[in-house]
Amino acid sequence: RLARLELADAQLRWQDAGVRPAAALALAGLGLQVDGVAWPMEAPAAFSASAELRAGPRAAGMLKLDGRASDRSAQVQAVLDAVPLDAFAPYLAQVLVPRVEG
Repeated sequence: RLARLELADAQLRWQDAGVRPAAALALAGLGLQVDGVAWPMEAPAAFSASAELRAGPRAAGMLKLDGRASDRSAQVQAVLDAVPLDAFAPYLAQVLVPRVEG
């Protein structure tokens, strides 16, 4: 049993050349805390995480997660703050087609 797992000031990069234009997102300053980790899992482990979302070189908002998870289920509360939609433009462009009239 592990009482606490903690990750501080980590970075996660996401590069997706399968969309046009290619997507380049990152989580910077990633912090993760997980309490009560055990295997086999006897009960869900509580966790929290936060990071700055970056789209290319620019800041694109904040991500915060809180919840409980096990090997069979998870309950997560996610908050995205000040995230501009253009940060996800490579993905949104595939499903959102604006109509222009006039």
